[in-house]
Amino acid sequence: METYADANTLMESLKSIFSYIKDFFEIAGVITITSGSLYAIYVYLKDFLLQKTNAILRYNKFKISLGRSIVCGLELTVVADVISTTINQTYSKLGTLFLLVLIRTLISFFLNKDLESVPEEYRKVV
Repeated sequence: METYADANTLMESLKSIFSYIKDFFEIAGVITITSGSLYAIYVYLKDFLLQKTNAILRYNKFKISLGRSIVCGLELTVVADVISTTINQTYSKLGTLFLLVLIRTLISFFLNKDLESVPEEYRKVV
């Protein structure tokens, strides 16, 4: 009986640790998207005000920088969702995780496709 209680205590401790790890990845994803977006806006405005580059190059730099930060942030939030599902395993959670991962994967796929459509000479600048 004592071994069962120890195993239960260990499982609760592990769930608590993984909960903190999940929170870390969620926060890291939000910070990545936010900071990357703010940086992309900053660079775009700086280039616009200083007229350092033409409008097409400026837009493509902005699009690539913003897209990269969104894709990276989405990947971090998917990690958090996977960890969350391993902590609380229910069919409802698995279904929700499946839909979230599917939606985020599709968004990442189409963002990457969009970024690949930018001509090579513009991608080298960023």
